[in-house]
Amino acid sequence: MAKQHHNPKPQPKAQPEPQPASPQPAPASAPAQDSGFDALWERFTVEANFSQDILDAEAEVIREEIARLEARIEDKRKELDAIVRREKTARDMLTMMLTAGFSHDAILSAMKVEFRAKKAARKDKEPEVNDDDKQSVLDVLDREGQPLQEIVKASGREAKDVQRVLLALVSEGKVVTQGEKRARIYMLA
Repeated sequence: MAKQHHNPKPQPKAQPEPQPASPQPAPASAPAQDSGFDALWERFTVEANFSQDILDAEAEVIREEIARLEARIEDKRKELDAIVRREKTARDMLTMMLTAGFSHDAILSAMKVEFRAKKAARKDKEPEVNDDDKQSVLDVLDREGQPLQEIVKASGREAKDVQRVLLALVSEGKVVTQGEKRARIYMLA
């Protein structure tokens, strides 16, 4: 008598739980009447500078950062789509040139010129410059202009850090430069 194998039904895959759009504050629980909650809460909010306005401002900063990240993601998706389109165009052109009877060497030469791949950007990007760094350099600058070494000496910061901040300020239009390389001076715009 042959053994019969029992094939169990495949189990359905567990669906991931949907993530909430944004966390909601926990509902306030009602304190006991005689606990002194209200007085203690008031003292806490004043002494710790803990207010709804501050919490709202912090939340707004995070929302703005999320919006910037989402915009950046969208830009990267567009770049990715362009790469995919470029590959399809290259494949179509190769097919067309083969059909037209061009030699393999001629096709490769033309394709290399037309579709040279872009080198990937370096991943070790400079850290962002914060507002305090910018302000510390702006405080040192004047409208007459100063060379990098004077700015470094007056700010008490590393030369590479000052250069990074100056580049950011120039790109924002807050600082302008005059001269080339070692003779370059930086001044307030």
